[in-house]
Amino acid sequence: MPGRTFQPHIITDDSASGGQIIDGSLKFNIARTNYLKRAPVVDGNKRVWTSSVWVKRTRIGVQQKILEAGTSGNFLSFEFQGDDKLQLYGYDGQTRVHLRTASLFRDTGAWYHIVVWFDGAEGEARLYVNGSQPPLDTNTQPTIMEYQINNNVNHSIGRSQTTNDYYFDGYLSQFYHLDGILRDASHFGYTEEATGIWRPKKYKRRSPNNGTQWRNGVSGNIYSGNTSMVFDSDLGAIGIDGNGNASNNHLTLSSVNVRASSVGVRVSNSGSDIQVSINGSVVGTISSGSIINNVPKLFSFTFDETLVSTIKLQRVGSSSGWFLYEIQLDDTPLVDNNTSNMGKEGFYLPFDGNSVPTDDQSGNGNNFTAYHLRPSVPLSRATGALPIMRTNKGGSIALTGVRDDPYGSNCVVAVPGHNTFQDYSYQVGASTYKSFTTNGSPTISPEGSGQQGGQCLYRNSIKLVRASSQYIEIPFSQFSLGTGDFTIECWAQHLSHGSDMNLFNLYDGSTRKFFVQARVNNSANDLHCRFYGTSNQYNSNSVEWHNNTNALKVWYHVAVCRASGTFRIFLNGVLVSSEHNTSGENLGNVDRLRVGYMAGDGGKYWDGFVQDIRFYNTAKYTSNFSVPSGNSTIVADTPSGVAVERGFDYSVLDNGSVSLNAGTDALTIPYSSDFDLGSSWTIEFWFYPYDTTNAKVLGTRGDSSPRGWEIVYWDGGKIGIEQYGDQSTSGQQRGTKIVNPLAWHHIAITHNGTNTRTYIDGFADLNYTGSSGSNWGAGGHNLRIGRPENFAEGGRFAISNVRIVKGTVVYTTNFTPSITPLTNITNTKLLCCNSKTSATSATVTPNTISSAGNVYANDFNPFDVADTIGQESGYCILNVVDKQNNVTPSDGGLHWSCTSANDGKIRGTLPFSSGKYYFEDTVGIAARHHVGVMATRAPLTNNIGDFSNRADEWAVRTDGFKVNNQAALGNEGYDINNSNTINIQGYIWMVAVDADNGKIYFGKNGLWLAGANPYTGANAHYTNLSGYELCAAMGRRTGANAANINFGQTPFVYNPPEGFKALCTSNIKHGPVRDPRQHHGSIIYTGNNVSGRSITGLKFKPDLVWFKKRSGGGQNHTLFDSVRGAGKRLMPNATGVEATPSDELTSFNQGGFTIDTDNFQNENTKNYVAWCWKAGGAAVTNSAGTISSQVSANKEAGFSIMTYTGNGSNGATIGHGLDSAPEFVIVKGRTNALNWVITEKNDHAKYLELNTTQAYQNQSSYNMFNSTAPSSTVITLGNIGNTNTNGINYVAYAWHSVPGYSKVGAFNGDGETDNTFIPCGFRPAWIMARSVNTTGGYWWIVDTKRDPDNVVNNMLDANRSNSERTDTIYDINSNGFKVRLGLNTDTFVFLAFAEQSISNPFGGQSDAR
Repeated sequence: MPGRTFQPHIITDDSASGGQIIDGSLKFNIARTNYLKRAPVVDGNKRVWTSSVWVKRTRIGVQQKILEAGTSGNFLSFEFQGDDKLQLYGYDGQTRVHLRTASLFRDTGAWYHIVVWFDGAEGEARLYVNGSQPPLDTNTQPTIMEYQINNNVNHSIGRSQTTNDYYFDGYLSQFYHLDGILRDASHFGYTEEATGIWRPKKYKRRSPNNGTQWRNGVSGNIYSGNTSMVFDSDLGAIGIDGNGNASNNHLTLSSVNVRASSVGVRVSNSGSDIQVSINGSVVGTISSGSIINNVPKLFSFTFDETLVSTIKLQRVGSSSGWFLYEIQLDDTPLVDNNTSNMGKEGFYLPFDGNSVPTDDQSGNGNNFTAYHLRPSVPLSRATGALPIMRTNKGGSIALTGVRDDPYGSNCVVAVPGHNTFQDYSYQVGASTYKSFTTNGSPTISPEGSGQQGGQCLYRNSIKLVRASSQYIEIPFSQFSLGTGDFTIECWAQHLSHGSDMNLFNLYDGSTRKFFVQARVNNSANDLHCRFYGTSNQYNSNSVEWHNNTNALKVWYHVAVCRASGTFRIFLNGVLVSSEHNTSGENLGNVDRLRVGYMAGDGGKYWDGFVQDIRFYNTAKYTSNFSVPSGNSTIVADTPSGVAVERGFDYSVLDNGSVSLNAGTDALTIPYSSDFDLGSSWTIEFWFYPYDTTNAKVLGTRGDSSPRGWEIVYWDGGKIGIEQYGDQSTSGQQRGTKIVNPLAWHHIAITHNGTNTRTYIDGFADLNYTGSSGSNWGAGGHNLRIGRPENFAEGGRFAISNVRIVKGTVVYTTNFTPSITPLTNITNTKLLCCNSKTSATSATVTPNTISSAGNVYANDFNPFDVADTIGQESGYCILNVVDKQNNVTPSDGGLHWSCTSANDGKIRGTLPFSSGKYYFEDTVGIAARHHVGVMATRAPLTNNIGDFSNRADEWAVRTDGFKVNNQAALGNEGYDINNSNTINIQGYIWMVAVDADNGKIYFGKNGLWLAGANPYTGANAHYTNLSGYELCAAMGRRTGANAANINFGQTPFVYNPPEGFKALCTSNIKHGPVRDPRQHHGSIIYTGNNVSGRSITGLKFKPDLVWFKKRSGGGQNHTLFDSVRGAGKRLMPNATGVEATPSDELTSFNQGGFTIDTDNFQNENTKNYVAWCWKAGGAAVTNSAGTISSQVSANKEAGFSIMTYTGNGSNGATIGHGLDSAPEFVIVKGRTNALNWVITEKNDHAKYLELNTTQAYQNQSSYNMFNSTAPSSTVITLGNIGNTNTNGINYVAYAWHSVPGYSKVGAFNGDGETDNTFIPCGFRPAWIMARSVNTTGGYWWIVDTKRDPDNVVNNMLDANRSNSERTDTIYDINSNGFKVRLGLNTDTFVFLAFAEQSISNPFGGQSDAR
């Protein structure tokens, strides 16, 4: 298998044996019953195929299909079983093939690469996982026959085609399916030499097929069938004979013209040899004895690469008939007219976002259709349905201005629905502004972005409620649409299916012209379109949403388009209809578009959300296109990665804003006559309300007369004015437009001496004449932005580019707001709130600005677009094996829900103890829940209370309270949101964790709360996180809860604070150990009683070797190290003194060691394991302690071996040679027969014994280590014989945790069979653990050499001589280990070493196990 040399750089598509960067994966949601389906039009090869796919599981313990084809009585599939075994199964009334692994695959923290190699022509099948064939507990090889895969029946990805069940939850990427071609795993992946990790590589197709119709080049005597059958890939047989002449008994293919180096032919029923010739030369002979009657067997021959002109198959010495099924070149069947070289029914679904996710990229056009799944891509990769408005990178925050639209001049209607009921077609390119009418009081709401079905574009959308008969209508100037081209499109989400629902309706006055209806309550199950001139119907194919709850609350992009008379219906960018000829459908004149209802059609109102509604009088779409989403189903989580951390690009963030959160928050500018506005002026600013709390935005209103003027945000989101300067106004005046929260709006207010006008996003709103003649004086008061003098209505908003122009009316009619920051134009008196670093700086100000409360500046602004797109990496998800029973994760581990029945905590998959990370939580149910971080040590047993009850749990409760150690403090947490407890579906809570400095910050909808400022490090909500290993976490608060979480898989809604990164393997700080196998390894072997036997298999020269016989009766452990010398033995399970046998370990070698004939290490036929560690080689004298020691220290791996002679002095110290304090120390007297003793970091006031079953013992009774923790230079000893008797020689072994390589830790059992998960930051190779509470316990040792697959159940006990015993104890996962034994609630300490780190310098990540 090809290996990859050391290359500490970014992997490219053509480096490292084809090592491949994969840009993304497709997320499946079991809660939404997502799946893909297609039915081949014609048969392919129903006997031979290969499938290769990368899989990241996020649910276990349930049956989940990957690919299935057939019907209920006849099917073939590969899948994960309910017991988490991988299975290939075929059935047609009886089992025809059944391969099932003995291994369990329930690692949800990383990726599996699965290859299915299927040869039903010769009766062989194989399963590969991460490059190897796992052991099977069922191995029924395929009956030689045809099967359903590649047959013209339905094929489903992600569910059972036959039972409509067994849905997949997780991620798929790089799905190759080869029709008629066999390829093993090495064609799709490789082992990286530097790390041992199985990594993706590009599949390189062998390419004999170039579009030729091969049948045209055939000659020979064919007595049955026809030549096309050889080249149609379905293994139909043709009969060939010599017609009485043996020399004519051949088939010849001429004019091949393909370079190749091998040829394959599939034949049967020949009683004599068949010669195979290339260009007239025989390259091989098929022996008649190898040919089987009626079994299409493949024979292949190699030759020096050449340009093949002819291929001749000649039966030798007989004119009798024989059968030919196919011809191959370079292991690829020749298929008529094919260029894919993957067979007719082969397909390639990259699922990486670089193409329409469901579209086959093989060249065959074998596209799938998505069901209950919106196959969307990040906005940066979308090719259609781009948002009307300018947005941030993810499309989730609307900025000022519209996006450039190449069809803008043909745009008739453009309604984003993100901020107010307004048509933007004029800004897009139309020649006139449009009015807007509503019926039944629809609203604009963020609720639609909180669904599992995915976040909408922007944050808001229009909500239409059927029960209230709500709809919207946009009139426009009448024009003749006739038989011309048109496009209508929008995003839509329906909340019920009690009735079919009208979506689009074109009218001319009250005359219906055209409509589109979603038949969600009709067995037609489609998008129903009607042209009313003829009442002809043109419908989509079935989209499977008829009375289907799983189709609810999912955003769909719907587009209908007529181009040159051809009418097409697109759903999520994919053509879902026939190409209907509507050239005769004359729509005549149209003058309005109605959305949500059609008059005269009963109660078929739309019930749900809509946004980005557009109508063009041109054809916009004629073929499939990729649609965007703020929370796309194509995500950046992939099995490949890059070799460098990648933060977000903040270089473009030149501008800023100021955020205020009610309370006392305000900016103050002392009074100036510039604020006596006079009779001609303009005030403008960009405004981002966090909610609709009444707010005094800015003004000079004071509490003494004359009281000045003010601009307010009032009455549920309306912009108002009030002028007190000369008391001539009659109170607050407000417009009618609602300025909805969670979007940037441009606000302008002008006064020309007669009229005071307000403009919302460039559209006129209020026109007030009651202030005619007013001088708009400031009343001598200061100007304040935020809370006014002695009034409480401060409001919650961000504000940017506040400009006051005195003496000029800048705007006199509707306008398009600038998409660049405001400048200092003539008569500018104030220009402020435009810095990203200082809230009080200004471009223009008459006086110095001061701040009060928790006002802060940041880089959030309506102009700049930062790159917050996640890099290719392995991302944190919610860990299905690290949760309480009441939690149900779904949607690829990014949706969390729990009932009200019990506690509901869950941790993320990636632990960290350093670095700065940011993530977002989107409220799914308005009930309160908690989000934050918890220590990896925090138990997840049931009935222990809410998340954040403990001192090692830190959270924000989603009604605005920070909570930590709640149970001990006896309170409900601390209000950090000025009593604002609003928490509705779609709201976003922000978490920024600074593990380097032990801090955590919380925010809501873009606002960091209570003065917290992760940009500067100020006012963190908690500062006591140092010293903990942490995981992201979520938890229940009393009732049923649900939320979505994003660790960076999709672009964040809000810019992470500068320096904070997505939580993924590429950003996790890896330790100094690049390859754990260079420092620790296990070797298994069978004894042969041969003297001088060399045992190899390591990547280093060991300094410590620990042996144990696994079988054949009890035998003591034996241990040797290079400091004491190769011939000096100790027994870890016994008290004996050091022995010096000559027939045991005789030398330490590079790559292994040499043993002799003793039964401890080399009894004939007995099985052994040797656990090995690398220290520092030859020992050196260390004088750091009061006792001189000989030390061999491996600083990189945190391991040292020490020998010393005791002096009997309490508090004596020995130097250990490491850079950090040891956390696990074992000491044994070499010349006295006393117990082995251990001090470890969980409790240095106590000690353990390696060779006994004794639980914790107090050092106050037995002074082993003076109850003193080791320091970074020395280990402290007591004055007892086990560690420090005068004149006695000792050996000590010391380890400390090294991120990504080793961990010393502790965990608590939870008393359940589905027990504790222990995050390690690596995939363990070796674990030793025991209870510290219960006497009688054993030191369990497991390793992945003896248990290469899960479940791990071959245990050896360090304190016993017994043979290996079997018990279900652990799953070893990519990021830690899961206890599968019903442990009690004792505390267990452990020492673990890595096989693979979750991150490494080469951009890789540990494989799933």
